[in-house]
Amino acid sequence: PQFIDLMQPVEVTEGQTATFECTVKGYPRPSIEWFKNGLPLKENERIASTYEGALSSLTINQCTIDDEGNYKCVARNSFGKASCATELLTNLNGTHTHPPHFIDKHFETAPAEVTEEGDVRLEVRVGGHPKPSVQWLKDDEVIISSPHFMVSSHADVHTLVINSPNQDDIGQYKVIASNHRGMASRTFDVNVEGKPKPSVEWLKDDRPVLSDSHIKMTEEDDIYSLTIREPTKSDEGMYTVKITNDVGSGTRTFDVKVEDTTTNDSFVPFESTEEGNVRLSVKITGKPVPEVSWTKDEKPVHKIQNIRLDHQDDIYTLTIREATPNDSGSYKCTLTNDAGKSTRTFSVEIEGETKPEKGKPTEREGKPLEEEELPVSAETEVEMTAQVTGKPQPSVEWFKDDVPVSPDEHITITEEDGTYSLVIKEPTKKDEGTYTVEVSNEAGLGRRTFDVSVDDTRKTIPKDAVKPKFIEDGSFVPFQSTDEGDVRLTVKVTGKPEPEVTWTKDGKPVDKLPNVELDHQEDRYILTIREASPDDSGSYRCTLTSDVGKS
Repeated sequence: PQFIDLMQPVEVTEGQTATFECTVKGYPRPSIEWFKNGLPLKENERIASTYEGALSSLTINQCTIDDEGNYKCVARNSFGKASCATELLTNLNGTHTHPPHFIDKHFETAPAEVTEEGDVRLEVRVGGHPKPSVQWLKDDEVIISSPHFMVSSHADVHTLVINSPNQDDIGQYKVIASNHRGMASRTFDVNVEGKPKPSVEWLKDDRPVLSDSHIKMTEEDDIYSLTIREPTKSDEGMYTVKITNDVGSGTRTFDVKVEDTTTNDSFVPFESTEEGNVRLSVKITGKPVPEVSWTKDEKPVHKIQNIRLDHQDDIYTLTIREATPNDSGSYKCTLTNDAGKSTRTFSVEIEGETKPEKGKPTEREGKPLEEEELPVSAETEVEMTAQVTGKPQPSVEWFKDDVPVSPDEHITITEEDGTYSLVIKEPTKKDEGTYTVEVSNEAGLGRRTFDVSVDDTRKTIPKDAVKPKFIEDGSFVPFQSTDEGDVRLTVKVTGKPEPEVTWTKDGKPVDKLPNVELDHQEDRYILTIREASPDDSGSYRCTLTSDVGKS
């Protein structure tokens, strides 16, 4: 279904009539349902809907304030649904009224402002008619104005100031504005830092920790950190950070356990294979089992095309396939669990000239576009295709018996979404030979060969023969998605003699796809994708072939 003319907002005075209208089309003809504020609308003596032709309308007689809200029209048929929505505003006694709203920046959660004196100031501007009443709340409790919490209003500006804030003032603050038309609210998260700035001390088993080459203590903004480099069993213990100022003190405790994550010499940590691959391996241990991640030059490796990650038992491996100088860099393996973190770094240097990354021309599936003979015998038409990708974009050229082929009335050469095709119409013996599609770029060359033989023994075509074609008469649904998650594609065909029907996905036969089923009933042919998933996305083609021609 599709809405052609959308509904417009309606504003009326109490007692008047409100009418919503919209135009919808669809096949099969959709059903219509109305909603108010997200709930199905119940019709009565005042409220009634009509649906004539393509025009759907809703009429509300003698409107009241209670009729205000958002109204939505939903159209449904077997292919899906569509909707359009608008609002109804009802004014009292001819006076325009509006629900409360915030006039300043549009956000629901706002930051708190800290004054030069260290106080916290929360402020909003509120509009609406009649003028809304405004309340402030902390943790859902109403705030009463006091020397500590100062609540004030001036025109449309409403303010809450927290004087000399302390730890008890931490929490969520909310301002609520309301009138008979509705309500609006905004929240503020208030977090009070230590004042004056606290002193910080680190302890291990209740003894002060001193910074040295093994232990590093840092402070950045309000974040304090203690880092133990290459921890050993002697570093195990109870670590405490103690924070103190004139107001009081606070502590946080960390129980540090150190597991042995050293590697074993019974495997090869760095290996270069005869195929030009580079393999980096680590053997790990830890409880709980650590999470393993790899980076190259501090960036995750999962987006690098020629890198493969694998593991067997406690050995984790990174393989650089067909390594080039572009793959040189610092590779790091990081182990992480609740007990801590450990890293191992490999410096990989591959000699040679660094070149921009390129990709040798290949088929879309990633297979090499190598020489391959595909014998073709023809009667009415010969079609040769190859699906190609490459980086940079490859150039494509067709040859017959090593002589370039040019398109004409007899031969057409096309390209669509990476699929390159050569078609010979009504081939004769002169068209026999070896055809080659050659694809090349700076990274390499790929080719595919087709041996074309033409049988001159033509079949006699009856005078009443009819070329195969598809019928679209509205008697069937060409595309259908079922409740079970299946997708069904249907065609209706004709032709004499009866044509042969074949299906392909992205240019390849579908008979090897495990979740695709083919069926036909009289002149209807059906392809069903069982439990369709994103992997099933693609271009599906149905081809009709007979002695008379192809469609």
